[in-house]
Amino acid sequence: MIINKIRDYLILYKFRVWTLLIYAGILSYLIAIKYGYSFDSIKLLSLFFAGTFSIMGNGAVNEYLEIEYDKLMIRTKNRPLVTGSISPKFALYSGIILLIMSIMISFFLINILTTFFIVLATIIYFVYTKYLKRTTWTNVLVGGFAGSCTAWAGWSAATNNLNMMGFLLGLLIYFWTNPHFWALALRLKDDYNSAGYKMLTSMLNEKSAARVIAISSLPLPLVTLLIAYFGKLSLIFWAFSIILNFAFILFTIFIYIKPTRGNSWLLFKFSTPWLAIIFLLILLDLSKYSIYYLFTV
Repeated sequence: MIINKIRDYLILYKFRVWTLLIYAGILSYLIAIKYGYSFDSIKLLSLFFAGTFSIMGNGAVNEYLEIEYDKLMIRTKNRPLVTGSISPKFALYSGIILLIMSIMISFFLINILTTFFIVLATIIYFVYTKYLKRTTWTNVLVGGFAGSCTAWAGWSAATNNLNMMGFLLGLLIYFWTNPHFWALALRLKDDYNSAGYKMLTSMLNEKSAARVIAISSLPLPLVTLLIAYFGKLSLIFWAFSIILNFAFILFTIFIYIKPTRGNSWLLFKFSTPWLAIIFLLILLDLSKYSIYYLFTV
């Protein structure tokens, strides 16, 4: 059926991942505009398509590389390359073509720095998929920078540079990635272990894994505060960010007290809108009564 085929392509090109990453890239661009950089509709549209093609291409190549391992996991055993509803060669070739299109759009219609971040994200994701996931528990610590590149590409598309504010937006995604994916790894511990993936929290007992998740979330309030300071954001943003960070830490405390897979799943589900809301608050902030001025006046 057509609906099933559409669903298969959405899975192949990882449109769930696309939703959050393209959101972060576009909002990073718009946040840069908020700080006085010129709005360019062609660049914004190009960023959308370059980012979309990059995410789709990386998703397809990722699934091509992991066919044999996806067969071993309950979560992934019904992916289209495993079931045969989409040909592995099609996934590989279409993924490469999409990546080339992404790089060309970025290079010719945006700028070299944005192109660099798109290429860097592709390299990191490939190394993470091909070499790190099954060999070292540090895989997420390295792979997290691929997500950071999304924000850096969005910022540099508007500015053609990467200043402290732009860097911190990417750093926020990086430190968010660790508890986000480690919570998922704890939830799917048996799945990851059966496929031989060296996810840190799936390799530990539940109590140790919960401790890792809790500790990995601690940089988030600091990075958020630094964004408020360097971005000259308002006390309104500061107050909301405290509430959101407190809620995030509270979820990790729940996991530590009761390290169940159900609690880790709650954190995983909460962390996605958490990041989306933080980025939206930065964009909508009125920049009055700024933390920056409290420290500099």
